[in-house]
Amino acid sequence: MKVGSFTPTSIQSTVKRNENQQNQTAVKLNPAKADSVSFTSRTLVKEVFKFAQECRAAYGAFNAVDSNTAIGIIRGLNRAQAPGFIQASKGAIEHQGGMDMVSGIMMEACKMAKVPVIRHLDHGDFDACIQAIESVVPGQKIRKFHSVMIDASHHNFDENVRIVKAVADYNEKFAKKRGLEPLAIEAELGKVAGKEDNIVCKEALYTDPKEAAEFVKLTGCDSLAVSIGTKHGPVKAAPGQILTLDFDRLRNIKTVVKTETGIDIPVVLHGASSSPQELYMEMNSNKVVQTKVLENFIEAAKNGKLTEELINSLNPFMKPAIGNGVPELTFTESALHGINKINIANDIVGEAMAARKKALAMSPTENDIRKSDKASMEAIAEAVARKATMARSNGLAPVLIERLNSKGFKYQ
Repeated sequence: MKVGSFTPTSIQSTVKRNENQQNQTAVKLNPAKADSVSFTSRTLVKEVFKFAQECRAAYGAFNAVDSNTAIGIIRGLNRAQAPGFIQASKGAIEHQGGMDMVSGIMMEACKMAKVPVIRHLDHGDFDACIQAIESVVPGQKIRKFHSVMIDASHHNFDENVRIVKAVADYNEKFAKKRGLEPLAIEAELGKVAGKEDNIVCKEALYTDPKEAAEFVKLTGCDSLAVSIGTKHGPVKAAPGQILTLDFDRLRNIKTVVKTETGIDIPVVLHGASSSPQELYMEMNSNKVVQTKVLENFIEAAKNGKLTEELINSLNPFMKPAIGNGVPELTFTESALHGINKINIANDIVGEAMAARKKALAMSPTENDIRKSDKASMEAIAEAVARKATMARSNGLAPVLIERLNSKGFKYQ
């Protein structure tokens, strides 16, 4: 199957055309039954990745932090007719009150999906992965997650292998004991600089191709997150600098792994938010924060009715932040070079925050939170559809659905 190339000027028309087509005809995956165990977890994820490899496409993997972001993500994937991942990190799980709450939000949101959507645990530690593996709908054989990512990349090679193997072994044992299919396992080798929840890495350590082959061989992971120049967090490069990725290293990783293991391992790109400067400027700039409410606030302070300390507390919101991340055009290049999954977290939160602040600024007396919720969900949906298009996965859902159905795959 050939996948066309896209230019920035064609993105909006392509997304809109896909949305219109999707509204006219919705192709659905065969649903999994409560007692169905085959082709619902790891084999489903592996087949979805295999399709991406054949199409030279990457799936957008978008982090949900609450129900609003989850709904926005699904709407965006539907709009682009793009398969994708909806994922939650340990931080989101803690924020929302636990694994059951977050998995429930993602499962309910996925009921609105007209495209294949993989539910994924992002950057889990050992305990979080075990909890996700054990997350099964009560009284049924339906898994709340399709895959988990165990992040032990901040440890040395041997310890990383040991922890990943421990998760993988438990995954197999739990599935066998409960009569389930195991989940897919994503692991990371190399260190992506920046901060992801409670994991901080000050300096990047690029993935070594030889070590990658040994790592895949020892752990049996189903996909591999690599370090080739991205960075966690909203600011990834100094102002004026352009973030570049080491695609030669990526090509070597894929070649060496396949040569030494015989496995065409799906490759994941972490820390790939674009953090566009205009988004952060809009989120934090004067045109958003200088609303009537804040003008009154500042005026009150000038009249001695507010303390200077309280005024200073507003500084972080009044200073433009410089977001300098992975350009969205790089998503296309990454997919063509063999990346199959692109993780995007900060941009989702940034889009939601910018839209919400703008809505509140335009109607400072509005007290119905649903109005700003609607604005943030639409902003997320638009961003997700655009990024999926740049990653070359838009429009692939109908073909993938037909393929999965023809091979007897079930979706839960």
